[in-house]
Amino acid sequence: AAAVSVNLSTTSGTAIAGTDFTGQTNTQVNFATTETSKTVNIAITDRTAFEGNRAFTVALSSPTGVGQLGTPNTATVNITETEPNPAGSLAFAAATYKFGSKNSAGFPNTAIATINRTGTVGAVTVRVALTGYTAHTFTSPLTVNFAAGESTKDVSVPLTASAGAGSFTLTLSNPTGGSFLGAQTTTVVTIAVPDTKLPVVKITAPKGKVTGTFSVTGDVVEDDALDRVEVTVNGVKTNATLNAKAFTLAGLTPDNGPNTITVVAFDEKGSASKPVTVVVTFLDPAVAALAGLYNGLILPTGPASHNTSGFVSNMKVSVTGAFTGKVFLGGFTFAVKGVLASNGDAKFAKAFGETTPLIGKAKPTPIQLGDLALKVAAGKLTGTIGTAATVDGDKAFYDGKINIVSTTLVPAKKGLFTIAIPSETVSAAIPQGDGVGFISLTPKGAAKLAGVLADGTKYSASAPLSQANKMPIYSLLYGKKGSFAGAITFDTTQTNTDVAGTNFLWLRPAQTKVKHYLAGWPTGTQVDVLGAKYIVPTKLENKSVFPFATGSGVADLTFSDGKLTGNVRKEVTISSANKVVNAPTASDKTYQLKIKKSSGALSGHFPHTDLSKTKFTGVIIQKGATKGGYGFFLSNVPKNGAPGESGGVTILED
Repeated sequence: AAAVSVNLSTTSGTAIAGTDFTGQTNTQVNFATTETSKTVNIAITDRTAFEGNRAFTVALSSPTGVGQLGTPNTATVNITETEPNPAGSLAFAAATYKFGSKNSAGFPNTAIATINRTGTVGAVTVRVALTGYTAHTFTSPLTVNFAAGESTKDVSVPLTASAGAGSFTLTLSNPTGGSFLGAQTTTVVTIAVPDTKLPVVKITAPKGKVTGTFSVTGDVVEDDALDRVEVTVNGVKTNATLNAKAFTLAGLTPDNGPNTITVVAFDEKGSASKPVTVVVTFLDPAVAALAGLYNGLILPTGPASHNTSGFVSNMKVSVTGAFTGKVFLGGFTFAVKGVLASNGDAKFAKAFGETTPLIGKAKPTPIQLGDLALKVAAGKLTGTIGTAATVDGDKAFYDGKINIVSTTLVPAKKGLFTIAIPSETVSAAIPQGDGVGFISLTPKGAAKLAGVLADGTKYSASAPLSQANKMPIYSLLYGKKGSFAGAITFDTTQTNTDVAGTNFLWLRPAQTKVKHYLAGWPTGTQVDVLGAKYIVPTKLENKSVFPFATGSGVADLTFSDGKLTGNVRKEVTISSANKVVNAPTASDKTYQLKIKKSSGALSGHFPHTDLSKTKFTGVIIQKGATKGGYGFFLSNVPKNGAPGESGGVTILED
C-alpha cells in the first residue's frame, strides 16, 4: 500500500567476494506501491580451475517507510562447481565380484576388486576396509596409493589355505589429495565353489584399424549363467553389458596408435575364462593427415658451431602417428622414434616425453647437445634443441612410385644441374674460388648432389624434394668435425638460375695436417648456391655445351687470387664439338682446358705466377647473365711455409 525500500548485503563464506562473486554492501532495493517482488542479480565469477562447491550469505537490513523485516531475512547462495575435479572421484568399478578359480583346496588364492579414478592430476590415496569374512590375510584398513596419471588400481585380498565359500564387503573412505568418493563406495566379493568348466571368450569386434569411438563385442561359451564380462582397454577395466551369452562395451574412445584390449568372462561362481586379447590401431584423422616423410635442417639460434648445426633425416610418419628418423648433430648420429599427438607434437619413446636428450658418446665425458622437441603441422617439420637451435623442415612429396616433378625441370628420365658456390668475402682466411657441384633429379623427386668445395673438400647429399621443389642439404665433412648445410629450391622461371639457395652454413674446424686454411672457420662462413639445368646435345647435334651467345667460340679463361701476384688471363677457343682448339695456341702446353660433354665438368691446369703448374676444376652454368664456367684452384704451399690458398676460375665469352 506504500513505497518502501530495504538494503541487501552479502557476506563471504567458502565463496569469496571479488573472487567467486561480486559482493554487495547495503545495495538499496526499492519497492513501488503495489510491487510485491524484486530480483537482485549478483554476478558469479566463472573460474576455470576446479574449486569445489562454494557458498555465501545474503542478508536484508534497514527497511524504510512502513516496511518491516520479515522471515527469513537471510539466505545462503550455493555455487555449484561445473569444472571436473582434476584429482578425480574414486569408486569401485563394480557393485559385486565373484571368484571361483581353483587352488589346491578348490577355492581361489586371491580375490581382486578394481578402483577407478576419474581424474588423474596429482597423487591421491583412499582407504579400503574389509568386513564380513575371516579367511584372509588382508590388512584392513589398507591405504591404496594412486600416482599422478594413474586411473585404476586393483585391490588384492589374499585368502588363506582354509578359505571356503563366503562373501565380504569392501568399503572406501578418506580420499586425499583433493579427490572425492564416487557413487560406488562399497562392493560385495563372493567366494564360491568353482565350476569344472570355465567360460570361453570370442571377440567379434573391433579388428584392425578404427577411426573414431568403437565398441567391443563378442560371445561367451559357458555351461552355466554368466555373471559379468570384464574388458580392459589400455590398462583400464570396465564391465561390458551382457545380453545372454553376448557382450557389448560401446562408446570407447581410443588412444592414438595401438590399443590393447583384453576380455575376461566370469560365470555365476566367479570362475574366469582365459584372457583374450586383440590390438586395435586407432587412426586419428588429424594424425593420419600428417603421414609422410620429413627432412629438416637444424639451425643455430645464436653463434654458429658444429654442435648447433645439423639435420633431421628421413623422419617417417605413419598414418598412426608412429615415427622414426635420424638426427645428425655435433658429428654424432641419433636414432629417434615415438608417436605424434593429434596436434602434431612428438612424444618420444621410451617414456613418451615431449623432448628427448641428445647426448654424444664422447670420451672421457659425454657431450650434452640439448633436448630435442619436434612438431609436424601443415607440411612443415619444426622443433627446437634447447635454446641453442631450431628445426626447419618440410614434408617430401616423393613416394618413389609416381612422377611428381614438372617436366620443365626433368623432361626425361633424369634432370642434370650444375651449380657453383661463390665466395662472399675477399678475406684471405676464406677460399676465394667457387665450389662446384652436380645434381641429378628424377621425375619422382629424388635428388642427389655431389661436388667439391673451394678448399678441395668433397661433399655429397641426397634428399627427396618438398612440395615447393625444395631440397635440404647436409653433408658431414672433415672427419665429422665440420659440415656444409642449407636448402636449395628448383625454379626454372627465374631469369638467371634454375636452382638457388642462400646463406648456406659452411663449418670447417682448425686442422694441423693440411696444406690450406689450417685455422679453418669453426664458427662458420655463409655462402650462396646458384646453378642451372644442364642440357646435353643429342647425338645428331653438332653443338657446344658452352653457353655462347655469338657462336664465335672465343672465351676468356681467367684465374684470380690464390696467391697469384696478379690475374692470369688467356683466350681460348671452344669448338662446336666441345674441343678446346686454341689455348691460346695449339702449341702452348702450359695451359690445358677439358670439357666433359656429359656433365659440364671443367678441368685442366695453368701456369701459376709462382711458376708451378696448378690444376683447376669447375662447371659450366648454361643460363642467365652469369652463364659461363666457374671453379677454383688450390695454390701450392709457398716455400716460407705459409698455408696455401684457393683462387677463382672463370670462363666467360669474349
